[in-house]
Amino acid sequence: MPHQIIHPEGWAPARGYANGILTEEGTLYVGGQIGWTAQQVFKTHDFIGQMEQALRNILDVVEAAGGTAADLTRLTWYVTDKAGV
Repeated sequence: MPHQIIHPEGWAPARGYANGILTEEGTLYVGGQIGWTAQQVFKTHDFIGQMEQALRNILDVVEAAGGTAADLTRLTWYVTDKAGV
């Protein structure tokens, strides 16, 4: 098997993307995590609240792949302000 799609249990289905891809070599790629819940609902509309939720989402994907926070090696953030667009 060349790779495994990682989808945390209880999360709403991802549409058009994968929450995580685990390679044969054991590298996990997590992408597109935003500040909504597992059911794709925004509980907060402030920066800190959404940042905290996005971090929780990243950790949920890592844990679903069998890892822990200590296994994270790099995060790349893209922060936008929709109100300023």
